[in-house]
Amino acid sequence: MYYADSHVLDFDAKCLTVFNNVLQKNKRNLVILDKSLFYPTSGGQMNDNGVLTIEGLGEFNVVDVTKVGKVVLH
Repeated sequence: MYYADSHVLDFDAKCLTVFNNVLQKNKRNLVILDKSLFYPTSGGQMNDNGVLTIEGLGEFNVVDVTKVGKVVLH
């Protein structure tokens, strides 16, 4: 989605899973969505930042977005 329209700021997505981040003492903060408008760091361009609002859990700051294979980690 991040290639289709860089001016869209809001989107709905399904949270597929949350992983422990081994680089941050296994804190559960790596989110995989079924789709994303957050641009991952690539080709010298820095990733997008923003906020994920997860129904029933609240708001979470997105400070890093990385693509690993075909998966985008937020």
